[in-house]
Amino acid sequence: MLPGRPLPTGTPLGNGSIHAVQLTSSPDMHSLSIVLSDGRAAFLTSRSARYEPQDVTAVWIPGLTGATCTALNGRYRLVAFGKEE
Repeated sequence: MLPGRPLPTGTPLGNGSIHAVQLTSSPDMHSLSIVLSDGRAAFLTSRSARYEPQDVTAVWIPGLTGATCTALNGRYRLVAFGKEE
């Protein structure tokens, strides 16, 4: 897929070996940030508090590889991702 293009609903993240390395939530922002074991990272938000799959929107960070950690700051509406060199 091209960067900036939405993926079809229910698109798998890859084979079954990819897992979350870190997941951070912010109740103030009604959102999550996630780092996957393959180094990809995303910001997730949902229209519902239950994060039902049909209500979740994920924004994948284009061009980011080697992500290792994430943090959210609800007060300043800030999302940060750490990267290995």
